[in-house]
Amino acid sequence: VMRKVRKTLDDILIEMRSLPNRIRQYDAYTALHDKVKSYLSGHSTLSDMKTDALKERHWKIILQKLNIHVAFSELTIGMLWDNDLLERKKDMAEVLSIAQGEMAIEVFLNEVRD
Repeated sequence: VMRKVRKTLDDILIEMRSLPNRIRQYDAYTALHDKVKSYLSGHSTLSDMKTDALKERHWKIILQKLNIHVAFSELTIGMLWDNDLLERKKDMAEVLSIAQGEMAIEVFLNEVRD
């Protein structure tokens, strides 16, 4: 899914760059171009969130921080973007770091048990 999103965003930018200069001067063009660029810059954050380290409890924290009130199974990338995921990269990195630390401890404890 993430590769498809990245490719689609790249394709949109390519198509936008091919538009005539008279179209590219409009404020709407600039606004859309900036929005697509911001989605591309936040793509790495979304890719990082695809990890197995994020358990349901971590997703609950993420959804709470983003003020999203839907079931995890109904969550979409658009909902994350609409609720300022890109503005809260630091918060997401913090939750991800905690999740990765917990996963490392789980793996270590499993090795000790075996």
